[in-house]
Amino acid sequence: MADKKELEGVIAEVKDEIAYIYLSKDKAEELSDASFVELPKAGTEVKEGEQFASVETAKSVESLKSPVSGVVDKVSEELKDDPSSISQKTSAENFIITVKL
Repeated sequence: MADKKELEGVIAEVKDEIAYIYLSKDKAEELSDASFVELPKAGTEVKEGEQFASVETAKSVESLKSPVSGVVDKVSEELKDDPSSISQKTSAENFIITVKL
């Protein structure tokens, strides 16, 4: 079974030293009208409790904080073309980023 950690609606599901970062259903709903998403590049270090991404919606700019520390392994390419798809990033299979622990 995978280990999970959550921080402010951002979930890290850890499998074999890789954390799959995605949103809780409530957080995804909050960000459903996203117009821009700023993500880290692969190779970037992220720290637990610190911002790793920002999401611009019609109402605000939301900071997403990492529930784990490590190095970004993969980034969802889909989010670059379709920021509103962040509302669908609610499982390990449909991640925002992956992080090597």
